Amino acid sequence: IGAAASVWRAYKNSNEKKKIAILLFNDTLVDQVIGQIKRFFPDVECELVTGSIKKSTKLDYSKILVGTSALCYLKDYVADFLIVDEQHKFSREQREAVSGSHTNILEATATAIPRSIALITHGGMNVSIIRQSHAKKTIKTSLVDDDSKFAM
Repeated sequence: IGAAASVWRAYKNSNEKKKIAILLFNDTLVDQVIGQIKRFFPDVECELVTGSIKKSTKLDYSKILVGTSALCYLKDYVADFLIVDEQHKFSREQREAVSGSHTNILEATATAIPRSIALITHGGMNVSIIRQSHAKKTIKTSLVDDDSKFAM
């Protein structure tokens, strides 16, 4: 997950424990993200929140909650920092159920919904533009015509 560094920073640099949540669209992705966070940041504690957990389960809000839309149904939880992956897969109401007026939200998507595009275009949303890659990479561009496309 590209936002793992942001999660780690928020988790480690706060004098008081902040409520941090990552909202993902399926259980497989939740498992994958928790695995990646544990691999890269073993000192960060995560808690899985999906529809498969029992309603009687007591969640530890001092841990990073990583879950599906099940996060939206936690009655007493409002994140201080919320990451929403593939924001177009969630409704505005679902995203707002996990956030409050103080929540910092990082939304990631390859397919922005029209509402988000309008908010960005008309100044209704703060936007950060990343102009530099975190890693050096070589990009090779090739033009392929009909005669050579199968030779590659």
